[in-house]
Amino acid sequence: MQHMNHHMTDIKIPFITKVYNKIHDWVSALWHINDRDLYKIFARVNRGEFRNAKPSQQAIDRFNRLFSELHCEIHGIPFDHIVNRPMYDKLRQSVMFCVLQGQNIDPSGRNIQEIGRHIDKETFLAGVEKLKKKGLDIFGDSTDIPTIGQLAMKEIYDNFDNDFLRDDIANDISVLSTDFVKEFEDESIEDAQSDDVTNANIGEHTRSSYEFSRFSKTSSRVRFFFATIPDTAYQRVTETLPDGKTTVKMKQVLATNEFGLPQYVPVHAVFNEFLNLFHDVDTLSELKARLEFFAKEDSMYNTLYKAFDKIYKSVYTITDGTITRNSDQEALLVQLMNVIRSNKHNFDIARSMTTNNGHGMHRIVI
Repeated sequence: MQHMNHHMTDIKIPFITKVYNKIHDWVSALWHINDRDLYKIFARVNRGEFRNAKPSQQAIDRFNRLFSELHCEIHGIPFDHIVNRPMYDKLRQSVMFCVLQGQNIDPSGRNIQEIGRHIDKETFLAGVEKLKKKGLDIFGDSTDIPTIGQLAMKEIYDNFDNDFLRDDIANDISVLSTDFVKEFEDESIEDAQSDDVTNANIGEHTRSSYEFSRFSKTSSRVRFFFATIPDTAYQRVTETLPDGKTTVKMKQVLATNEFGLPQYVPVHAVFNEFLNLFHDVDTLSELKARLEFFAKEDSMYNTLYKAFDKIYKSVYTITDGTITRNSDQEALLVQLMNVIRSNKHNFDIARSMTTNNGHGMHRIVI
């Protein structure tokens, strides 16, 4: 639950409502304008008409003096640059992105069991530094005026020693951990079989069919493969050739959310689209060819193709005439094909007709 630290009253007023009302009263008192005129001002702000305006230091100091006590408190930590819980939840996805970037998990997921052991400031910072080398500044160290997203990420990092903050990220990452899910399911089944009906958790016995998640039943390595697809986009880039002519190419770049921060594509979106498009694939080579086809138009499939192709090519390597087989990489490819085949349905068609052979009516099924 979101808690706001303020000096007004114990009545729980939404944070954005308090901010709006305070700005409303301040602007109205300053210029004596009515609600309609104030709405027009906010509409112009929303359209970005003032994005290039440079406020004076006097105006900045006055604003800070009036609104500095407004902040969001999460897990007992007052955040100055996180305005509400939904913003914090959105930033968690970018924190998870940084933490996973800072870990040394093999793309095949062979050491996936290590994923929950390094959710700390050191791994967080390692991911931030890795992204910085790719040109993405998470904390705003390279700019004089960091964005609100960069300031908020720095605040989360500064407080990442807090167990509750790390638990939030651990819960986000737990979808990739088979051990975590298995432990939870085992406890649920044990409760359901318990003689103590007052404490029994019968969820496993009463789960409706439409609640079945094929993704939750896949291996942790398959989940890791689909859950770590960065959100990207194709960007048109003009390049100058040696002869002076120019050409336009499509370059794949990391996409960012509304706070200018990276995130992974929602895992269920990737997984469901994958099954919808590749449910009829029979071989690994066919899967590779189809991924390559879709990669030309869709950045997400280009990322999937690159990840798959890297694993596909590393199954067998030849060094000095010696063929080496990588069983870890091969295992993931087998698991991917099993997921596809488990979603493939073959139907036997039956047709019936009624005939009269002179001894009564008979139904023949073909």
